[in-house]
This record gives sequence, structure tokens and C-alpha cells, in this order.
Amino acid sequence: MAAIFHSPNPLSPLFNPKPLHHHHLHRLQIPHLKPKSINFSTSTPTLDPIENQAPDHHQLRGLLRLASRHQDLALGRVIHACITKSQHYEDSGESTVLFNILISMYLKLGRLFDARKVFDVMTFRDVVSYSSLVSAYAKRGLANDALELFDEMRELGIDPNEYSFVAVLTNCIRRMNHQLGSQVHGLAIKTLHWSCVYVANALIGLYVKCGCLDDALRVFEEMPERDVSSWNAVILGMVEDCRYGQVFKSFHDMRMDGIDGDCFSLSTLLTAVSEDFSLVEGEAVHAYALKVGLELDLSVGNALIGFYTKFGCLEDVVDVFQRMLVKDVISWTGMLTGFMEFGRVEAALEVFDHMPERNSISYNALLAGFCRNDEGYRGLELFWRIVENGVEISDFTLTSVVNACALHADKGTSMQIHAFMIKVGYKSNPWVEAALLDMCARCGRMEDSQKLFEKLVHKESFSVAWTSLICAYARNGQPDEAISLFHTILKGNDSVILDEVMLATILGICGTLGFGEMGRQIHSLAIKSGPLSDSAVYNAVLSMYAKCGNLENAISVFSSMPQHDIVAMNALITAHLLHRQGDEMALLGEGEGGDAREGIAETSNP
Repeated sequence: MAAIFHSPNPLSPLFNPKPLHHHHLHRLQIPHLKPKSINFSTSTPTLDPIENQAPDHHQLRGLLRLASRHQDLALGRVIHACITKSQHYEDSGESTVLFNILISMYLKLGRLFDARKVFDVMTFRDVVSYSSLVSAYAKRGLANDALELFDEMRELGIDPNEYSFVAVLTNCIRRMNHQLGSQVHGLAIKTLHWSCVYVANALIGLYVKCGCLDDALRVFEEMPERDVSSWNAVILGMVEDCRYGQVFKSFHDMRMDGIDGDCFSLSTLLTAVSEDFSLVEGEAVHAYALKVGLELDLSVGNALIGFYTKFGCLEDVVDVFQRMLVKDVISWTGMLTGFMEFGRVEAALEVFDHMPERNSISYNALLAGFCRNDEGYRGLELFWRIVENGVEISDFTLTSVVNACALHADKGTSMQIHAFMIKVGYKSNPWVEAALLDMCARCGRMEDSQKLFEKLVHKESFSVAWTSLICAYARNGQPDEAISLFHTILKGNDSVILDEVMLATILGICGTLGFGEMGRQIHSLAIKSGPLSDSAVYNAVLSMYAKCGNLENAISVFSSMPQHDIVAMNALITAHLLHRQGDEMALLGEGEGGDAREGIAETSNP
């Protein structure tokens, strides 16, 4: 660099990835050595020592682009100073182009403040000047500054270009400002920029983000040209709007349009099949990923791990994980979650121990896995490690540790966890609030549960809290209190949802106490409210009728069930035994196969 003005190729050291030595940069500012020409034949500017000749615009542009390319802020500042001293501030289109490149250089180097200083001293600005800063402000989340500049540009009579529209729409997306986005949409139609694929994609992204999928689809249908980002945006919108049936049709239409899906397309499709419980479609997506060579992509691999964790077998999850060439913390966490879902707690711990990188999500996955596998004590041990290691604690972490303590069912430990929750301010989250009430009930602290119940703040936690308290009364041998609380719900608590756990619990109480008429009414209520489709509710209704001596209704419920498990079989067999109908019980066992015969054996020989 010391011979920058004397070597045949004086700027070749700039192509070294290391930044230029700053103690040589002053040579660009001295008046005795001025650049003569810049030769772009090899994309490398060449400066020759010519006395008393200022660099022209063409040379300065090349140097600014060079500073941007090599992320060399010092060189950029020297060129800026050279421009200032050479009085390149004249009001002309050529100087505006030069200053736009200077603004672009500062923005690429992350110097938004310096870029704005250049913008402020410009005597003549054009749409590029404004668009650059509007885009930069939008990306930084400085919404007000972005909108202020956009309005100023419009007031000066400068028509936005496609980059201006994309920048201000990006700002609207970040702020979820549907009203302003619609106004920008109208302006884009007026200036004929709506047909630009980038502007249209930004409009689709805005409407999807704001939950206006139909508006997004109208923009999509009117587009004269679409790219993969256009299709990805509408497919994502359909997934977020739970229109899973349309997702695969859109993907098929995209293929018919001659556009192949990318990694984002496949990841979104796998999310759709996971939410829609579509095993066949998920396997088809995997096959397509293999066909186009995207199976080993990081995001696709992570999505496949999540899919097979829900619908496949453990071997599928392990196979996808092992085939991935690149793995990140999401991949490892997905593998950990997979082992936990299939009950392989020790294997999940081994994965956790071998993770090259961990974050709060990894710890939360392990903690939730312990709860899912009834390992409450180990969950509590992990939580103390989280606290000691200074890992970020989220509302999900708090809910999980409260559930772990409920599983452990130790009164003393529950009081410690309760005190910790009060210290961190659990009342900000309804699910933590409901989980805490359930923990107190499970740990024998009914008075504390009732106090928490009376002080509920969030409507979202009402249903869980009522269910927890009813179940607690049932577990503690207080059926009258449970039934009374259930009647209170029916009298006028519209915010409470009668879920399957609550109904199964209260039906079980009716069966135990022989309250057949009340059980029949709750059965009708379950049919009306919807949870009857749950197998636990079906079994509770069947068991209730059997215990209350209503064999006919028990058989009718059994016949209407979409499928029978061992619990249903045992309940019906018990009903036949109570009515001394051994022959019918034997026929039932013959008709239903092995599971039924096992149930007969267990019931006949208690």
C-alpha cells in the first residue's frame, strides 16, 4: 500500500481481505499527488501521480465502490474528505450520483448516521437518495424516520420508484400498519408500480402479516409476473390462516407455472402437514425434497425432524438427523424433542450433553420433555441448573417448572417454586397463573389453590383454573365441592370452555356417586359443546352409564364410538358383569379380539 501511487497496479493490495493501512491513506488528500485516471478494464482503479489535477467523478465512484467492497471505512472517509476539499458539491446530476454512492457506501458499512449527514448537505436529491435512507431506516426499525423521509419526498414532487415502495412497505410490515400499507398500495397503482414483482411481493407480505389473506390473494391474482417469493408468500399466508387444504393446491399450481419450490416452500409445506395431521402429504414433500436435492438443506431437514417427530417413528427422525450435513441448535433441539416424544429420556439427555451449542430453547425442550415423561424431580433439578447457569428464563420455562413440581407433588418444594414465581412476577402470564394453581392443588395446598382461584386476573386462564380445581376436589375426595363448582360454571361463566378433562372428571364423579340423571345431562352437554369426540370423554360417559346400572345406554355409547380402546372394552365388560350377563360378555370378547379377551381376563380375575 506504501506504493499506491507508483506501482503499475497501485491498488492491487486493496484486494487483500485485510483492511488498508490507515497511516498511508493520507496520500489521497494531499494536493501534490492527484489521481490522473482510473482504468476499469480489470475492475481495479489505477491512479497516476499528476500534479495539481483533482480526481474526477468517475475515479471517485470507483474508489467509493472499492471501499464498500472491502468494508474499509477509513478509505471511505478519506474519499469523502477528498470530495469535500475538491468542492464536488455543485448542484448537478453528476454530483448527485456521486453522493448517492457515498450514502450507499456508508449504509453498507453500517454507518447510518454518516449517511444521513451526507444526505443533509446535498443540494440536489433524487429518488435514489431518498429510497436508500427510507430503506435503511425501515430495516433498522426506525419507522417514524422512514415515513418522514417518504412524505418529504412526495411533498417535493419526487415520484417513488420500486425501491421506494418496497422500503416503505417493509416499514409497514414491521409495524403491521395495514392502513398506511393500503394507502401505499393505492399510490403504487396510481404510479403503475404495482405490477413490479418486488412491489407486489411486498404488498402480499404486508397483507399476510396483517391477517388479510384475501387481500393478499387479490394482489397475487393480478400480478402479471410471479417468482418463487410470490408463491411462498401466499402459501405462508394460507398456513397462518389455517387453510391447509389450499396449500398443496397452490404448490401444485406453482409447479405447473414452471417454478420449482425452494427450501422455504418445502419448510412451509411441512409446517402445514404437521398442523393438518397429513402423513401422506408430508411423505410426498419429503420425496419431492429428495428429487430436487433439498433434503439436506438445513431448514428442510429441521422441518422434517419436526414432522417425523409428530407422525413418524423414531427411526425416521434419527435417519433425517444423521443425513444432515450441517446441523444447528434447532436441529439438535429437534432431535432431543424427538427422543422425548418417544419416551427415550436417557437418549435425549445424551443428545443434550453432546450439543455443540445450547440456548434457552434447548433447555426448555429438555425441561418440557421431563414433564411429558412424568420425570418431575429431574425437571426440577434441570431448572436449578438453568438458574445457576444464568440461562434466559421465559414464560414457557416457568410454566414447565411449575408442571414439573406438580408431578413431583412435594409440598415443601411447591412452596419454594411458588415463592420464586412471586419474585419474578408470574401474574403477567395467564398460563403460568393457571399452572401454579394446578401445582398447589396437586401438592395438597387446597387453601392456596382457592386463594389463587379467587384472584385470577386473566380470562385466558379461567378454563384451565376451573378444570384444575374441579380435578383437585375429585382427587381429594371432595365430590360435592367439585359438583358445586361445576354448577357454578354452568350458571353464567361464558368465558369457561368445557374441555375434555373437566367433562371426564365430572362424569367420573357422577359414576362414582351413582348420579345417573346428572350424568345423562352432562352427556347431552358434551354432545352439544363438542368434546364428546375425545376418547377420554367417550370412555367416561360409557363408564358412568355402566356404574349407574344403565346397561342399554352403555351399549349404545359403545356402539357409537369411532374406535374402541382397552378402557372402553373394560368398561363395557364391567357393565355386563354387574348385570350378570356373562354370556354376552363372552360374545363380546370373541367379537373384539385379543384386547377384549385381555380385558375379560383382567376384569374376571381382579
